Amino acid sequence: MQEVFIIDKEIFNKNQKYYEDLIINFYKDNGQNYTKKSLNIKRQINIGGVFYSCYLKNNKILCLARLAKLYINYKQLKTFYILRQIDTLVDFRKQGLAEKVLKSAFDYLRTKKAKKVVSMVDESNFASIKLHKKFGFLEKEPTKSFKNSNYYWEAKYLEKQII
Repeated sequence: MQEVFIIDKEIFNKNQKYYEDLIINFYKDNGQNYTKKSLNIKRQINIGGVFYSCYLKNNKILCLARLAKLYINYKQLKTFYILRQIDTLVDFRKQGLAEKVLKSAFDYLRTKKAKKVVSMVDESNFASIKLHKKFGFLEKEPTKSFKNSNYYWEAKYLEKQII
C-alpha cells in the first residue's frame, strides 16, 4: 500500500474492519476516545459521501483529512465537498504530511468532477489557515443557506475551486 491513499466507499467495503481500526486508532493516538459505534464510519462513508485521505506508515495513520459531500437543506450539492478535518499526530507535524494528504484528496476530487471545497477553520489555528491558503483556499463570506446549515460555526469560511 502507498504511504498516501484514499479510503472511500469502494476501498472501505473491501476490508471494513481493517480501515475502521486504522481510523479509530488514529483518533486514539490523537487523544480522542471514539468507538466504532460513536463514529459510525461505515454509515458516514456509505451514506454520507465521506472519504478519508491518509498518510500511513508502519500500518499507522499519521495524518488524515476527512472530506464529505456537502448537503444544504437536506439536498446534496453534487459537485461540492466540505473539508471536515485535517489533522496530524503531534509528533509528526511540520513534516509536510498534511500537504501530501491534501494533494491526494484534491487529486481524488478531480476524478469525481468536484467543483468546490469549503472549509471552516478556527481563527486561532494559524497553521491550518496557512495550509489552506497554500492550497488555494480563499476567505469568503458564506452563503445564507450555508450559515443556516449544521456545518456553520463562528470561524473562518474558506473556499477552493477544484480545476
